[in-house]
Amino acid sequence: MRSERWRSGAWFQFRAGIYGGLKSHVPVQEARALVLPRRFPHEAVSTPLPCAQPQPVNACFACNASPSVSRACSLPVIVMVADLVLNAKREKGAPPVFTGGWPIVGHFLRFAANPLATIRDGYTKHGPVFTMRFLHYNMTFLVGTEAHTPFFRANDTELSQNEPYKFMTPIFGEGIVFDAPIEVKNQQLKFVAGALKGSALKTYVSMIVDEVERFLESEWGAEGEKDLLDEMSNLTILTASRCLLGPEIRGTLFGTFSQLFREIDEGINPIAIFFPNAPLPSFRCVRLPAPTCALAGAARCRCLASFGHLGGSRQEPNLLVVTLWQSWLVPPLRGRTPHTRSRPRPPPSPPPPPPPPPPPSRRDAARREISKIFGSVIEKRRSSPEGEKPSDMLQAFMDAEYADGSRCTNDQITGMLIGTLFAGQHTSSISSTWTILQLLQKPALLQRALDEMVVSFGTTSPTARESVNMGSVQQLSFLHNCMKEVLRMAPPLIMLMRKVHTPFTVCGVTVPRDHLVFAPVAVSMNLPNEAKDCAFKNPETFDPDRFVAPREEGKGTLAFAAFGGGTHGCLGEQFGYLQVKTIVSMILRRYEITAVGPLPAPNHQAMVVGPLQTNKSCVIRYKLRKTPLAAPAGWTAGAGAAAIPASA
Repeated sequence: MRSERWRSGAWFQFRAGIYGGLKSHVPVQEARALVLPRRFPHEAVSTPLPCAQPQPVNACFACNASPSVSRACSLPVIVMVADLVLNAKREKGAPPVFTGGWPIVGHFLRFAANPLATIRDGYTKHGPVFTMRFLHYNMTFLVGTEAHTPFFRANDTELSQNEPYKFMTPIFGEGIVFDAPIEVKNQQLKFVAGALKGSALKTYVSMIVDEVERFLESEWGAEGEKDLLDEMSNLTILTASRCLLGPEIRGTLFGTFSQLFREIDEGINPIAIFFPNAPLPSFRCVRLPAPTCALAGAARCRCLASFGHLGGSRQEPNLLVVTLWQSWLVPPLRGRTPHTRSRPRPPPSPPPPPPPPPPPSRRDAARREISKIFGSVIEKRRSSPEGEKPSDMLQAFMDAEYADGSRCTNDQITGMLIGTLFAGQHTSSISSTWTILQLLQKPALLQRALDEMVVSFGTTSPTARESVNMGSVQQLSFLHNCMKEVLRMAPPLIMLMRKVHTPFTVCGVTVPRDHLVFAPVAVSMNLPNEAKDCAFKNPETFDPDRFVAPREEGKGTLAFAAFGGGTHGCLGEQFGYLQVKTIVSMILRRYEITAVGPLPAPNHQAMVVGPLQTNKSCVIRYKLRKTPLAAPAGWTAGAGAAAIPASA
């Protein structure tokens, strides 16, 4: 009878609700072990956590306690309900709140699993500006060109980048970019811009061509099958390291550097925005022996294997439920049960041993090792006699001076190099993959791209490289629009973030101070035709000609925002276009390529969104061309671009 009263209580109903949510994210038996109490004291927990040691019958939180404890257990429910009521209030004129979802976390679990669908639902229900609540965070979304234009035009004193991107500090380093004061950050960004524009770009094309030729000859050969995304990732980091990091890194230390960079990359996770020290596999070294699960002992469960066994970084957003449960809700109940008033309490157990120290962070260890590598290269360059300096970004940062005359420290140089490489690596590899895959689906567009290459490079030879330079690559306007179109359809960065320091009004509502504002560019650039804020007609269709006259969709506005815009537009945009167009043109000229699988869908489980590598969707079959490319109508060798008719 007492058990039935307990099961009808509010606290049990709340925990049962949590159990229902956990079932969709972790195995059923593990969810039960985490949430539901045993019916009777003599029952054993059906399936303990994989890392848990056998516990005594009365050692879990479902143990002896008086009914008064049962009533006291409802206190967290009252507190949380009060929190929900208080959070439901909003300032006058503030954006509407997208309500629903789970208590406290709202729509966040669904948002973590499918962010674009969640944002589209909020847009459909509330319009271009709305707020989602998660814990104590107010996340306001600006959907559409009109809504996100103030986002891009605001300066750092109005909308700040530093707070939302603070989780990147372990990657870039302290005092660098998002961890630096505004005036220092602006100077550092100028150093980066100077190394990615103007005369510096002219020297990069020949380096990219060398790396592409070497890679294709050694890794691809005459024919075969490859996963295009993996190959473009390798090729992108090779070309970027040659242009940006210098010959020392590319020539002798590239293998070590690429492995360390991969470990840093794996340490980036969406949960880090809110929980930078969450015990996730990508943050911690799960190869170490797992500590004993202390559901009945320690003040906080530090078991890491309970996260690691669930499948790695792709499922980590779904583990937020488990994190909240183990960190906030389980500790007050450890060693208690609501069942028996008359049953004597067991003698007090000795105090538990102190929890083991957290395992070392692979992310932070990799960052320290990269700093050592760059530090040795920098010191070697500084100690070498004066002479001709390398034309790479590393040297540009070494020569840069702040306004007070000081030079960048070794750690600052390392952080800016890592930041630049990280920002461009995924964008370029994903863009080149999507561009090739989309062209393979449409032979007519692929032929137009090949015709343009013949005209721009002045030759039908599939391997000629003499005329591949910055000027000829910039003439590839159709290929440029193809890349721009894939960035519109599937931008690698699906949304950008700021924190409001100065309230601003947009679309008839005022976004208050301290809100986190998001510009979900992947949604804004793909709104359906019937949407009021649609900027690109038939957005689901791959149509590179939408950007040329007479249509020129989005021209003169910030509708196309794959590279951001305004004050904080992407500094590497020119380098990215140059790099991708050079790589793609060399591959398409050299090989006859066919797609093995269907066109992939975007992988929205990743921090940087690329194509899903399932069902061989990214696999291509290639064969070396044995005959020259077909010359377009009206073109003769050496005639140049002016000889080809505009209709071609």
